[in-house]
Parts: sequence; C-alpha cells; structure tokens
Amino acid sequence: MINWFKRNENNLDKLTSELRNEGPRQFAKWSNEAFDSYLEEPVANLKRSLESRDKKKQDHASLTNYLRMVYEGVGAGWLKTINWETPSPTFLAHCLSRLVPYQLRKVPVEERADVLRNVWNLGEGMAREPQWLNQYAITQTNWSTDITKLQEHLETILEPVLSQTKNATWKGKYNLNVINLRNVSDGFLPGRMFLASPAVLCVENELDQEETIGILLRHPSECKVLGIVGKLPEHSESFTPPSIKLSSDAILINGIPVSAPFISAPHRSLCAATGFVAVTAEDSQRLWLVEVA
Repeated sequence: MINWFKRNENNLDKLTSELRNEGPRQFAKWSNEAFDSYLEEPVANLKRSLESRDKKKQDHASLTNYLRMVYEGVGAGWLKTINWETPSPTFLAHCLSRLVPYQLRKVPVEERADVLRNVWNLGEGMAREPQWLNQYAITQTNWSTDITKLQEHLETILEPVLSQTKNATWKGKYNLNVINLRNVSDGFLPGRMFLASPAVLCVENELDQEETIGILLRHPSECKVLGIVGKLPEHSESFTPPSIKLSSDAILINGIPVSAPFISAPHRSLCAATGFVAVTAEDSQRLWLVEVA
C-alpha cells in the first residue's frame, strides 16, 4: 500500500528528476526506457488534460500522485515501455496509460486522490494474478470505462471466469455456435487451440502465433469473443473426455452427431472439461463451438 497520496509537489520537473535518479538504486527491475515512455505520453497527456479542466488552480497533487504511481509501477516491473500497438502487460499499466490520463479530469478535485488510490490498489492486486487474468481484464476495459467505478467493473467482468466450474457429464442436448474469427482479425486463420483457464479458450493464428484470440466459455449459450488477448499461459485439465469424431458435415460426441454446416474438412478439435468442444477446419476462418446443455 502506497502512503504518499495527497502529497503536493509544485515542482513536477524536480520530482521527475529525483524519481528517475532514485529508480535504478531502489528497484532491481527499474527501466529508464519504460519510465521515459510514460513521461513522454501518459504523464504529459494527464498534465494537459488537468490544465484544460482546472484553469484557475492547477491540481499539482494529482500529478504528483500519478507520477509516483508510474514510478512504483515501473520499479515493480508492472509497467513496461509503452507500445500502443500491443496490449499492456498488466491491468495496472492499462489503467495508467489509457484510462487515467483521459478520465481523471472528470473527477472532482477533492475525490481524485481516493480514485487514484483505488486504481493503484486494484491494479496492484491484479498485477499479482496470472497473466491471462490481466489480459482478459484488459480486453474488457476500454477507454470509456468509468475509473470511479473500477471495483464494480472488475467484479462484473471477473465473476464469469473466476466462479467455480464443474465438469460436464456429456449427457443431454448439444448446441452449436459458429464463430467467424475474421470479424476479430481480418487475416486470422485458426491454428492451435488451448485453454488459458477452465473458462477461457485460446485460438492461435496459424499465420502468426503471436496473435491469439480468446473466447469466454460460459453456460448456457453465453460464450463471448474476448478479442486479441496476447500470449497467455496454458491451463491443463485432468478429466476423461468424451469420444469425439469429425466428419465433413458433423461433429460426433459419444456417438451423437451434431450437425456442423460448412465444416467440410475438419482439422483440429479441443475438448474443455466444462462441456465444450471446439473444432476448426482447413482453410476456414470459422470456429465451430459445441456446448453440452
């Protein structure tokens, strides 16, 4: 827990210089490049944003607090050199680089320290969680997410993937959902599949294994495409899967055929213990996802 919130520092340039000099001595993971990338854009963006909103009296305290959050985050290794073309490495980095600089100006001055403290505490907690959970949270948190309600937002988006799951019995009705992954990435060709968690299916791009699409597996028929999720670790499951056979027009699960239109030449399949079977086909951008009801 950081205890420097609400400290005021009028000379931001002096504080910046002090922190940049202290960083290498205080933190083994310190990166001048990462710190400077935050100074060049997010810190500068926040400064301009607050100046345009608080014209009568500049909010030096919020800038001081934000700069120290960046300092601590870089030192902990949670904030890396910014690359706007790729997802942030942690949920904290996502909030500090993309949300706070544009939203803090909307928060009443007297509430900003508490909002920043909450962003730090939630982000710090997430940074200690598995990488896949950070990447999932990032995909569900966009520029318009209200930073004053960040805790409620996290609770809402994390509940589906953290709630206790149970293995399917593979008895009952099967429902098919066909997902066109081209809608996520135009040149995406489904390749290897794996689970990042019991509830998160990952599909790699056959043409670029650094590009992975995540899909939230949720009953009943509430699966959701998470978008590009970055490189996530693999989750292993121990269970006895059903018998799965693939044909040119059907997916057979324990001998029960599930009609699969347009599948033609099925290529890969993956079975999730929670009751899902994912299938891809050669030269197709579609994903056939079967759910046991």
